[in-house]
Amino acid sequence: MKRMTIIQITLSGVAICSLILYCKINLPIHETQFDDAYMFLRYAKHWLSGTGFSWNPTEGPAYGITSVSHLLAVTAVRALTNLPDPLVLITISFFAGLASIVVLTMMGFVFFKQLRRYWAPLLIIPYMVLGPLFSYHSKTGMETTLSLLFNSVFAFAVLYFTERRSKTSLVLCLVTAYISFLTRPDIGLYCLLLPPLFIIAADLRHWRQGLLYVGSFAMLLCVDLLLKKVMFGDFLPLPFFSKSAGFYRGYLGSYKFNAAHETITFLRESLPYLFVMVTLVSRSTLSRLAAILLPIVLTFGYYATVMQIMGFFARYYYPSLPFFILGAFIATNSYLEDRFITPSSQSNLRFSKAFIAVLVLFVLTSPLVEAVSTEVWQKWLIAEPIRFKALKHYTTHATERLPIIGGWRAITEVDSLLRRLPPKISIASSEYGYIGSQHPDVAIIDLVGLNDRHIAHQGFSANYLFSRKPDIIWFPHPDYSYETKEILESKAFVENYDFYPDAYDYGLAVLKCSNGIAQINEVLEDEFSRIYPGCVIFDYRAKYY
Repeated sequence: MKRMTIIQITLSGVAICSLILYCKINLPIHETQFDDAYMFLRYAKHWLSGTGFSWNPTEGPAYGITSVSHLLAVTAVRALTNLPDPLVLITISFFAGLASIVVLTMMGFVFFKQLRRYWAPLLIIPYMVLGPLFSYHSKTGMETTLSLLFNSVFAFAVLYFTERRSKTSLVLCLVTAYISFLTRPDIGLYCLLLPPLFIIAADLRHWRQGLLYVGSFAMLLCVDLLLKKVMFGDFLPLPFFSKSAGFYRGYLGSYKFNAAHETITFLRESLPYLFVMVTLVSRSTLSRLAAILLPIVLTFGYYATVMQIMGFFARYYYPSLPFFILGAFIATNSYLEDRFITPSSQSNLRFSKAFIAVLVLFVLTSPLVEAVSTEVWQKWLIAEPIRFKALKHYTTHATERLPIIGGWRAITEVDSLLRRLPPKISIASSEYGYIGSQHPDVAIIDLVGLNDRHIAHQGFSANYLFSRKPDIIWFPHPDYSYETKEILESKAFVENYDFYPDAYDYGLAVLKCSNGIAQINEVLEDEFSRIYPGCVIFDYRAKYY
């Protein structure tokens, strides 16, 4: 008894110290520079002003936000608090991350008797909070940790459903699965397949409960699709189309978000749980572990076909972590229950597990394997992107190009420009999250289709862009080579816009016949001289030749 008490005290001390260290390192929290996160605030502000969840109020509702749950959370916090906009986002992601750890620890204590005896679930606390992925995603303001939290609750509900098999547990499992789906629709296979597979793996005689769950969740999804169509005008989120492989012609950033690299990054973070599953798996737990891993493999396979733009630090994969922890809990608990089995009865299995464990370690830690897998993904799944170049050429009087000011500063400088311009102007851009949240009244034409229904369904078209007559065009990120080429080669652009290459890093153009052209030019000249000391704006106005 004394020995057990020492173990419990040690684990508790490690867990508490880890949490204190994590909070000391990460508090106070500051603004996030994850531009996409600010899109949630723009939608929230429009809803709070009475125009619905719209990107541009005059265009009606739009399904540009993939995570409905995160959107509702941002809207609620924005409505109920006076926090600055960046803190609204980070507060949610920060505390959702911590709450997920609480849920996962509780899951270990509630459902696994042997783990509870040793207080083993506390071990996940230091590993998670001190890991680089958890710290990063807790401060982006995105839905990543909220999805982590709801997936943790969902895993909890799956175990409860498997144990009780009652109507209450079925409803609880359906509700938590649906909330997880609303948070990240791309994990739909977990929500659909994990409960029935897991309950059947636990006892084949309960296949009827599994079938009942599948039918109920499928009906729920059908109702959900109809509601989304009524509420947002689309069955599926617009990013589902715009981020599909091959949507962006000439997108040069595809290699930056390599699916193979991000998969390995996440699996390395999950290595302790994988190692436990492999080394402690037994015949009694093999089917349950397979039930967990099958939806994971299918989902990760789908991710390999998606253009994971802004998918830094395995952002798409990280919400899957609770299912790896669930598998580790199952394998460890079963091992502790069966620890009195004679070595001879497990010798063959032990040899196989040791071999697989070494293989997993080699695959996930070998730089060679990572290099080969990323290369295979680049060459065989997405191919080398085509760089589009405009045939029309532009020249300026300046002998040197404008200096690069950096991505986030460029965003904040465009924000500064818009603050001095009339609120009813329109701007076309690809980097619009922050500026969109700070200027909800400014019409923003989304050049990459995440929030624009026409571009998401039809693809980018210069004719469509210029039919909207944006007052300002802040050119898309250089990775979007096709969009840039189409704009520069358009006759409407040459005739109707003053073009300043490299201004605000990507290039800026102003509509000559804009209603506020005099004010726009005056403010732009003043801002230009401040950002680029010693440079005269007229020397950088381009002429077509």
